[in-house]
Amino acid sequence: MRDGPATGDIRRFPWRDAANALGEWAAQAVDVRCDASGRVWTGRRRDGTPTRIELPLLVLPDEPPPRADAAAFAARLRARPGRTLVLLLRAGAMAAGLWDDDDLLAHRVRRRYVVRGHGRAQTTHLRRRGKSRYGSRLRLQNARRLVDDIAGCVAEWAATWGEPERCLLSCPVRQWAAITAAHPDLALGPRPPTRIPFHVREPRFDELRRIRFLLAHGEVRVGAQDACDRGSGW
Repeated sequence: MRDGPATGDIRRFPWRDAANALGEWAAQAVDVRCDASGRVWTGRRRDGTPTRIELPLLVLPDEPPPRADAAAFAARLRARPGRTLVLLLRAGAMAAGLWDDDDLLAHRVRRRYVVRGHGRAQTTHLRRRGKSRYGSRLRLQNARRLVDDIAGCVAEWAATWGEPERCLLSCPVRQWAAITAAHPDLALGPRPPTRIPFHVREPRFDELRRIRFLLAHGEVRVGAQDACDRGSGW
C-alpha cells in the first residue's frame, strides 16, 4: 500500500498566475518532460521527489512547445483567455456559455427527448438498426431541433458580442460531425474547437460552471508516486 494519498500535495492556481507558476515550477524541477500540447509537465525535484504541473487550458497558446523548455513556454502563454465559448453536448442535452476572461456574458441550457429506452440516441439507432415503430419521428425531430438550438445560440452570441476567440468543446465525435454538416458556418472562432480533456457529466448549468473552473485553473502536484508516469514524454 502507498503511504499517504496517491496524489501527493496539490496546489491550485488561476489562469492569471499560470506563467509565474510554470516558471517557479521549472526552476525547481529536473528531467522535465511535457505532453504534446504543453498543458502537462512532469519532472522531479532535486531530492528525487516527483512533481507535475498542469496548466489552465484557457491560456495555452495555439502552437505547442517546440521542445520541453518550460521557461520559454511560460513566456508564450496567453496574457488573458479573451472571449471563450464553452460547449458541452450530449445526445439530447446542451450547455453553452460565453465568457470574456472571467465574466460570463451568456449561457444557455437545452434538453430534448432524443434517447431511446435502451439509452441510445435515435440517430445512432437508425444508423445501426433502422427505424423503430414508436417515437422515432419525435426523437428525430428533437435531435434536429437540438442541432438548430446549438447553431442559433452560437449565431446569436456572435452577432451580439462578436465571434469567440476560442471554442472549447465536449461532444461525441459523430454528434459533432452531424452538427457541422448541418451548419458548416458556425461562428466558433479562427481555429477548430479544442477538445475538453476532462470527464463531463450531464450538460447542465452547474456542470458548465464546474468545467469552466477546471479550464481556468491549473495545479501543481508534488510527491505523487505516479506523477512522472502520466505525461507524454518528449
